[in-house]
Amino acid sequence: MVEDKGRRWRLLAVLGVCAVGAILVVAKLFYVQVVRQDYYRDLALQEHWQKQVVPARRGTIRAADGQPLALSVGYETLYAVPQRIANAQAFAERLAPVIGEAPALLAERLRAGGDQPVAIRSGLPVDIAERVRALRLDGLMLRPQPARQYPEAPLAAQLLGFVGRDHQGLAGLEASQDRTLAGEPGVVYAERDTGGEEIALGRRVSQPAMDGADLVLTIDRFAQRVVENELDAVMEKHRPANATIVVMQPRTGGILAMASRPSYDPRDPELLVRTDTALFRVPEVVDVYEPGSVFKVITMSAGIDSGVVTPDTTINDPGYFTYGGITVRNWDGGALGTITLRVGLARSNNVALANVSTRLGAERFYRYLQAFGIGRPTGVDLPGDASGILRTPGGGSLWSQGDLATNAFGQGVAVSSLQLAAAVSAIANGGVLLRPQIIREAWGPQGQEVRRPEVVRRVISEAAARTVTDMMVSVVEMSPSKPAVIQGYRVAGKTGTAELPTPQGYSRAQTIATFVGFVPADDPAFVVLVKVDRPQDSPWGEIVAAPIFKRVAVALLAHWRIPPSEPTPGGRS
Repeated sequence: MVEDKGRRWRLLAVLGVCAVGAILVVAKLFYVQVVRQDYYRDLALQEHWQKQVVPARRGTIRAADGQPLALSVGYETLYAVPQRIANAQAFAERLAPVIGEAPALLAERLRAGGDQPVAIRSGLPVDIAERVRALRLDGLMLRPQPARQYPEAPLAAQLLGFVGRDHQGLAGLEASQDRTLAGEPGVVYAERDTGGEEIALGRRVSQPAMDGADLVLTIDRFAQRVVENELDAVMEKHRPANATIVVMQPRTGGILAMASRPSYDPRDPELLVRTDTALFRVPEVVDVYEPGSVFKVITMSAGIDSGVVTPDTTINDPGYFTYGGITVRNWDGGALGTITLRVGLARSNNVALANVSTRLGAERFYRYLQAFGIGRPTGVDLPGDASGILRTPGGGSLWSQGDLATNAFGQGVAVSSLQLAAAVSAIANGGVLLRPQIIREAWGPQGQEVRRPEVVRRVISEAAARTVTDMMVSVVEMSPSKPAVIQGYRVAGKTGTAELPTPQGYSRAQTIATFVGFVPADDPAFVVLVKVDRPQDSPWGEIVAAPIFKRVAVALLAHWRIPPSEPTPGGRS
């Protein structure tokens, strides 16, 4: 009886162990087949299927005439798997002549390869890669390796930017338009054998890549070369910290040329390890500065459009103007007495412009500045589009009443070069502000997209724009040295010599020399802004920047065959 009970307990124990084991097996099966079914299905697929990513072609960036400025060229990287190569010497003797290697050296590399694939050659052109495939050597792998080329480099380098080793945009348009240019990679799944190679008659599933879109810019290659040649000459002659030139088409907002110095070459093989990464920004939209006297045309536009003043309005200039607890003085420390505002603008008189802004009052003055786009991003398709600095009453900033006087002549306010060029383009365009445009068209898999000029707002009336333009013509023609006068053309412009702010106050020794203008004044073909930061030989915009404007404008007028706007001496027109 006792023995039967013992057998029964042993039997129950065995059955219990079996039951627990069965439960564990069922639980494991449930875990594998239900809970982690996706994971194990993928593992099985990886065993039987080969997955290969097919990179999309990165879009080409073209100038306005369609010529490529940045494009991708297809190369391939060649690998060998040593453990699948039975005879390294025979293998090398067949492969080496095709890729231009010495057979003995190649065989030695294969023998020393170990268990990992060996990179034999990168940057193989497509035709060489096809010859390698035709050898049908077991143990070879070819992988796509696209390379970015810049045929006109270093032309427009900071605008275009560059890509990294993974072909992803890192600067300039390559970065800001990366999603548009990059496209979507495809994938190929193919059944593979035990050696990892695709089975010739096996199943194959593919999802094609979607190539990136090509971009056509507003950039004119001739204008860009003119601008960059001038900048190179500026850096050599005046030895500034940096220099910028922007050329815009006022009726479309199109950026015809834009560049700064110093810059870089996107073909530089050491580019990705350089430490001076500040060069990789687009200075014309990122860097902001106090514009100085060129800003006076915006203040005058507000005064004229509002009806507060006219060109013939007279003011008394005793050499100073006190407002809001500060005293404004003229750039030369002099006093002109009773003058009209036309003369005041032509003589770049600080007292005259402070009179205009204070007559406008803070509410109207800053409303006009904001309408011109001051203190707001331009909306251009480039990375780092800065808002600038504009303190306003009640804006939660450190504004004071004295700012109303100093902002009138470009102190205490900061703009980007493109922001200022766009604001002056609004005057040239009859008072209508357009969004600066760098991309004119995009050609992609979905078709062609043409980007039309985009009106932001009307800033001043057409009549006010004509009046201010006429005053800017007087500025150019009344200049004692007339550095921006172009024979046969009415030129509208304004110089600026902005003193740089320092902890000790504004420095007369460190300035930003500027000139902004457009030509022909009555039918503007383009606006040119020149900015030279801390020139070493002369601090004055009239001496440094205005002649640069003239040389750029003369070259562009001749290239685009823009007829003179007024008769030349001798009766010729």
